[in-house]
Amino acid sequence: MSRLAHNAFGLPRGVLGRIAGWIMSRGNADMERAIVDALPLSPDTHVLEVGFGPGVGLRLLAERCPAGRVAGADPSPVMVRQARRRVPSGVELVEAGVSDLPWPDGTFDAVVSCNNIMLWPDLPADLREVTRVLRPGGWLGIAVHAWALRKSTWPDAVTDAELLDRLTARLGAAGLAVQRRQAAPRGRHVALYVTATRDPVPGAVPG
Repeated sequence: MSRLAHNAFGLPRGVLGRIAGWIMSRGNADMERAIVDALPLSPDTHVLEVGFGPGVGLRLLAERCPAGRVAGADPSPVMVRQARRRVPSGVELVEAGVSDLPWPDGTFDAVVSCNNIMLWPDLPADLREVTRVLRPGGWLGIAVHAWALRKSTWPDAVTDAELLDRLTARLGAAGLAVQRRQAAPRGRHVALYVTATRDPVPGAVPG
């Protein structure tokens, strides 16, 4: 990923940030819906989306959880403004990165990430931070393009299965037990979808 693309999509600002938000709102919509559909959400679920971008996924979560708590964290003020125009007024938006989430331990029943884990500053530490804000038994749903994760994190992973194996191990080290994982064709690319639950034994790696 070029430095220009990383800046525009990782921390959108100014005109390029607004353009990036427009692109993400259209380009990520199907992946947002797929990972939201993969989680066992109910009307009163407390759910957080990290790196919510223009707010497409947050709007879906607000529709699924009308009696719950829907919150989002994104480090970009441009994305916060774009999302605010897209989501209901009751959705809680904060300008914050995944490395320092401003909620107490065990706040959420579920956390969602779509197309941004490849941009997290420290994947092992950031997964532990996500685990911290999940209640015991809570769910994490991750969607990400295989090419983006390979380029940013594991360039030596030849196959999509290897990427899923490595992500599974990282999740396990953070106290998350993978429940389902899938590599699905998406146009000319492949999207990876993983759901995991907070493991009651921190550090356990799923088999």
